[in-house]
Amino acid sequence: MAKHLTNKDLQIIINSIAGWQTLRQGKFTWENLCDSVTELLGKRPTRQSLSQHTAIVRAFELQKKNIKSGASEVKRPANLSIASQQIKNLQLKNESLKEEVRVLKQQFVIWQYNAHKHGIKEHQLNEPLISVDRERS
Repeated sequence: MAKHLTNKDLQIIINSIAGWQTLRQGKFTWENLCDSVTELLGKRPTRQSLSQHTAIVRAFELQKKNIKSGASEVKRPANLSIASQQIKNLQLKNESLKEEVRVLKQQFVIWQYNAHKHGIKEHQLNEPLISVDRERS
């Protein structure tokens, strides 16, 4: 039973969720997921230990939704040139998104520093937005 999962373990589990193939690996359930990552991790995590990590829960729910909608089915391109172009486009998009995440993380660090510098507490930053009453004129 895995009580503590390392960052490497988390990545392995998330990648396993993203690459889940129902035909080969069976129905997509927490128990089947635990069974499928046992060999990769060298230990069998429990459903409860996996559900304590929000990144795993998000990935699981997204994959479950994709499987139900049929979006997880692989669509094969007509030929290799089309496939290579799709791969190239996806790699460029991936690099672009990585750069965007890097910039956003950098902006977050600046905001975090400024919030600390001006004495803004975490609970103040996490206050919900004011709801807008659209019924009034």
